[in-house]
Amino acid sequence: MAHELNKGHKKRLRERFRLSDFDGFAEYEVVELLLGAVNVRKDTKPLAKDLLARFGSVKNILDAPRPELLRVRGVGERTADLLKVVKSLLVYYLGQNMKQEKVRVQSPEGVVDYFRAWYGGKENEIFCVLCLNGQNHVLNLFHYQEGSVNYSYLYPRNIVRDVFNTGATGIILVHNHPSGINEPSRADIAFTEKLSRLCRELDIQLLDHLIVCADDYVSLRSRGLL
Repeated sequence: MAHELNKGHKKRLRERFRLSDFDGFAEYEVVELLLGAVNVRKDTKPLAKDLLARFGSVKNILDAPRPELLRVRGVGERTADLLKVVKSLLVYYLGQNMKQEKVRVQSPEGVVDYFRAWYGGKENEIFCVLCLNGQNHVLNLFHYQEGSVNYSYLYPRNIVRDVFNTGATGIILVHNHPSGINEPSRADIAFTEKLSRLCRELDIQLLDHLIVCADDYVSLRSRGLL
């Protein structure tokens, strides 16, 4: 009897989604519908609520490291696989959309949102270069390092060569500080100055260097460091 009731509930949830996507869905229902893809016979509402109670939002669930997901009672390998595949698929989609639709960024906040959409939830430090045309459309996003960013292994001339080949007129450097400390280091400042000098030789403008934390960011340009 319980199985039949659960089956009917899942069917109604799917029908609501077919009619109006997630319009009118509670956040736990969004998670519940997703979990149903690999938990066909199981009532996924309690697990959806448990995941939200632990992580706080759909975004945080998808950003959560796999080991953290597996610590939640009821989350097995298949469920963890599903959640990580969905997150990776979103990143893949954003990458294709960037190239096909020419995403435009018009403020440091827009760049930070763009970076977080790609790399939100990463526990490692990541260094990227965003390439823009004269209308601030994104031409490419180069990902140079993941781990602990070491400028000794980042070669400014290689970066400038890659940027030049895209036809970009401006670039923005972005890297994250997973520690939560968003103050620029001396190495951050020195590398930015060196790269800026090389860019000027090719009429490419280094627009900013943004250091991103979970809830905040710092702009080297706004600090007068660029």
